[in-house]
Amino acid sequence: MANVDTMIKWMTDRENKVVYSNARPWGGGNPAQYDCSAAVISALRAGGFVSSGSNEGWTGSLHDNILPGIATKISRAECKKGDIFLAKYWAFDGHTGIFLDNNRIIHCNAGDMTIRTTAADGRMGPTPIEYYRLNGNTIPNTTKKGETTMQCFFKPDGENTVYYFDGKGLTGIVNPDEKNILNTIYKENNGKDMPYINRSDAWFTRLKDVSKRGIVK
Repeated sequence: MANVDTMIKWMTDRENKVVYSNARPWGGGNPAQYDCSAAVISALRAGGFVSSGSNEGWTGSLHDNILPGIATKISRAECKKGDIFLAKYWAFDGHTGIFLDNNRIIHCNAGDMTIRTTAADGRMGPTPIEYYRLNGNTIPNTTKKGETTMQCFFKPDGENTVYYFDGKGLTGIVNPDEKNILNTIYKENNGKDMPYINRSDAWFTRLKDVSKRGIVK
């Protein structure tokens, strides 16, 4: 059975231990050498998402032949552990790697000359960038049956600001992407969108009292 953790382990086991080379080495040499797509395809094979075989493939074939059969295109905001990015897949300066979470990727890249974990944004290569979710890559719902959570988005009447309430405190949402990411995580864990409450200022005052923060960020 295909396994995201096994796929990522192939990458982490080789982190800082291999050399980046765009000569299509596929692990040859001492130390072993890979380019970005050779590393990702090798990891996909290790994880059982594609069959082992001859050393073939690059970013173009990931886009055209490999990922369409095993993955679904997603948005940047949805990216999580095990998702794959493809940057400018048709060109020599294209790039690919694997998400460890929404903010970090592991990739064999020319900047570090090895496989390394880095920030995602700014390190995925030239635009345009596409994002893919491997079929079957789901985060299990760990919420116990009958258990409820207190998280919600709250927008007071007459205000433009949307706040996030985590059950303890209130935080103002500065960027719409922040709301999208929080909602994506909540939906993965609970199977539904986070509640969105639009009530009077009196409700907001009471919620601030409950949060015991007096003033929100």
